[in-house]
Amino acid sequence: MWTRLSFSDISSGQSSSELSYEQEFDAIAKWFKEVDIRGKLTIKNKLREIAYPDMTSVCLPREKVKTKGS
Repeated sequence: MWTRLSFSDISSGQSSSELSYEQEFDAIAKWFKEVDIRGKLTIKNKLREIAYPDMTSVCLPREKVKTKGS
């Protein structure tokens, strides 16, 4: 059974204090301090994806890929 998702109920029914992100940032900062270097890099990359959605993590290949002739 499918239902329609509506955001109007959420935005009108909650105050601005309920939509705060401070608790989440505090939890992320605490978690960041507790994990090892790999975990810190993962958290940092995920935050970068959220903060800069237009950027991509795809890198160019080191050598040009041959597309003609096999």
